[in-house]
Amino acid sequence: MDVPERFLYFCRMPDPWEKTELPPFALVDRPILARNPPAWTWRVEVPQRFCNLWVLLEGRVEFELRSQKLRFDRPSYFCLPSGERVVARAIDGALLNFALHLAPTCAFAVGDESQLAGSWGTPVQEPEWFDVTARRCVELGHHPASQNQALSFALAQTLFLHFLRDTTLSRESSSLQTMRRLSAVMRLDPAHPWEIEAMAQEAGYSRSQFHRLFREVTGQSPRAFLTHCRMERARRLLIESTMNVSEIAEAAGYPDVYFFSRHFKQHAGVSPMGYRNAGE
Repeated sequence: MDVPERFLYFCRMPDPWEKTELPPFALVDRPILARNPPAWTWRVEVPQRFCNLWVLLEGRVEFELRSQKLRFDRPSYFCLPSGERVVARAIDGALLNFALHLAPTCAFAVGDESQLAGSWGTPVQEPEWFDVTARRCVELGHHPASQNQALSFALAQTLFLHFLRDTTLSRESSSLQTMRRLSAVMRLDPAHPWEIEAMAQEAGYSRSQFHRLFREVTGQSPRAFLTHCRMERARRLLIESTMNVSEIAEAAGYPDVYFFSRHFKQHAGVSPMGYRNAGE
């Protein structure tokens, strides 16, 4: 089936998500959710056939790993490679943990294990969401229907990617985290009259520093990223709404409808109404 030309331009638009590579992995067995008693102690050598993503959801835990004693009392990640020797115990009460046993295709099987060790104890961002999703993942994994098994695996992959994201963000500088939050706000509200100079000053950076950091996070300059967000908003409204072009221009951050129409045609190769009509 031929893809309409009106979609091709927007498919070619640069987007930081295009750089995302999803790491392959396979589950060795069903996801695990365990509520362990106050006297719980765990001594294990992770089998050579998998690595273990162990996540503290509730309670306090002490880990002994490579001659280190680590204590945690908030939702935290531990990704243990095959062959790792672990001693863990509950502290001052019961604890709840989630675990995924991942086949050696997991992201860290061929990676630098010293970096993996540095991620032990990384806080879980959005712990309430992670807790609910982990419970659902385990529940579906024990249901015999194939659709539920497939959904359980999809949730397991989502939770694993959440772990990768959180460990990556934990190593990011505060400057890059600021740029990431700012780009999310710009994407959410492209109609806002964003001023690059004012944004740089408010963030405490020179113009050149601001551009460099912003490009490092998004792959685009602030101006190009804002244009991308505005064009994407306009495209969706042209296809999905009955708003007229003036209303769409304003919603996309263009108070001058004639300037919007020229700008849209410059980027899409077709006028706003031409783009809308092509979808009918």
